[in-house]
Amino acid sequence: MKRSFRNFNKMLLPFMMIFLSLLLTSYTPPASQKKVRKVKVVISNGELKINKNEFIHPWSFKLFMEALGEHNRVDPGVNDIYTYDKLGIILYKNPKSDEVTDFNIYLGSDPDEDYDFIPTGLFKDNLNIDGIKITSKTSLAKVKKALPQYAFNQSVIGAYRGEYNKLYIYIQFDPTEENIYWLSFGIKD
Repeated sequence: MKRSFRNFNKMLLPFMMIFLSLLLTSYTPPASQKKVRKVKVVISNGELKINKNEFIHPWSFKLFMEALGEHNRVDPGVNDIYTYDKLGIILYKNPKSDEVTDFNIYLGSDPDEDYDFIPTGLFKDNLNIDGIKITSKTSLAKVKKALPQYAFNQSVIGAYRGEYNKLYIYIQFDPTEENIYWLSFGIKD
């Protein structure tokens, strides 16, 4: 009996080690704890994809959390504004639902904007709209030439607005119209 108990103990330890290592390596942290280092935003034919997450309308806050991880802070209001400081992104979320109505990507610092919800960092990753890579150095002329289907025109707020396939985009340029401060994306109802 003692001998079989010893054999059982000898086999139990390796089994437990294998079991625990499998358990630990298969653990996926919830989106609220996820640290996202790189973000790839792709707009194609009015459809949104962030990293490997494809969005359908209405845009889900939970899916944004899956794609972007945990936000840094929230500014409550008519729309709750979720700020991702290191990513240079904000989300406008309906406080009564899971719906994200709009989101902004900050590529530069707009001297005319001084709001508490503005991210402290800028978006440094990959932004692609219908095949054109967008950076802070993308000019209005290049946007209009590469994306004629959006028919960008200056809006009442000063930013340029374009719309295609129910997706609207606002782009705020610097006074020279050679550099982008921010872009805002939303779905037209």
